[in-house]
Amino acid sequence: MKASPELPFSNPSETEKPVRRPAQKRGFDYLGLMGVMILTSLLFQIWTAPFWQVQEIRPHGLSNYSTRYVLGYLSGKKLEGKHLLQINPLEIKKELMDYPLLKDVRVERSFFPTRVNIHVVERKPAYRLFYEEPTHLPYSNNLSFLIDEEGYLLNIPDGHTPSHTIMTSLEKKRLKKGKLTPEHLLLLNQLNALYQKKQLSVQGVYNLSNPENIILRAPEIGVPVWLGKAESLSVKLGLLQPVLEISKKQPKPVDYIDLRFWKHPVLKTK
Repeated sequence: MKASPELPFSNPSETEKPVRRPAQKRGFDYLGLMGVMILTSLLFQIWTAPFWQVQEIRPHGLSNYSTRYVLGYLSGKKLEGKHLLQINPLEIKKELMDYPLLKDVRVERSFFPTRVNIHVVERKPAYRLFYEEPTHLPYSNNLSFLIDEEGYLLNIPDGHTPSHTIMTSLEKKRLKKGKLTPEHLLLLNQLNALYQKKQLSVQGVYNLSNPENIILRAPEIGVPVWLGKAESLSVKLGLLQPVLEISKKQPKPVDYIDLRFWKHPVLKTK
């Protein structure tokens, strides 16, 4: 009987025995789970603690014409008693800024006491403009509107009329989405700067409907005065009195005075 050929590594004494790893302790898993449960419970208790509940909503910067809107909004939101971190300051600001009389809103959340402070900046009237309508002369406050320094139309009572500002008028169609165009606002600011420096020698209402041709109306003059652009406005107004003296000698009634080209004034007769 032939011996079986020897196979490599066939000797049992030479085969490797499997390494037995020690069983891991399972106590750590239970401790970790217990730790997670305790931490979760602790966080839940902190999250639901009474000190997170909003105790007070405090608005700042309100006046008569925005108080009703802001307080009505806050009453509808019912923020008191809510969790402080569930109140979104950006959402409140966005919703309040839909009110056209508010210029800016800042919402702050604070602790001890848990409070929401709402700071509002209202638009303040800077100018009163009369509606320029041929059938509405002479001008009346009942047919006028207030704007702020950025040109926004303000729907507020007449009691907020700004003082010591130039008197101007504008065709209603020149208002775009409740706001003066940048061109008209720039012109208004230019004229008011001259007025504040006492460089406008004639008191009256300046019609700004056409920035290329400012038209002055004054009771003592009696006829419109075409002034053209705002450049050299003081010089043009300085010529007005001599031109008026000449107009009195005209055989025909004067329709308007044209000072657009101040070196060559024109009396337009009817």
